Amino acid sequence: MAEKLTLRPLRGDDVFAVFELVDKLELIEPLTDLVKGNLRETFLELANDEKDGQDADVAVGMEIVLKLSKIAVKNVPKARTEINDLLGDLTGTDAKTVANLPIKEYFELVTAFFKHNDLRELLQPVLQ
Repeated sequence: MAEKLTLRPLRGDDVFAVFELVDKLELIEPLTDLVKGNLRETFLELANDEKDGQDADVAVGMEIVLKLSKIAVKNVPKARTEINDLLGDLTGTDAKTVANLPIKEYFELVTAFFKHNDLRELLQPVLQ
């Protein structure tokens, strides 16, 4: 079995690839709205309508994840090349290797990227 790919820390030059990817996924505006709290009331209303004894914050978090997921899934085909190129670079391989990963490994890698602490640090000042 091949060794599992892991992500390296982000470097200064990665900023451009990350911003291109976020732009292609059309996530800047929704993320900015979320960070500024513009959508919190909308999410609270939705969460209150749908929650079954859940904590309001948990319900709001679920609504946020669902909204961002819908936007990202809709736009992922537009960014396929950029996603695979960036993941290839971050794992020390190439886009073809990443594209040919088994589906479970591929999604684990994509999830690891979006949870990457460096990514959070990079996007936080931009979204404020």
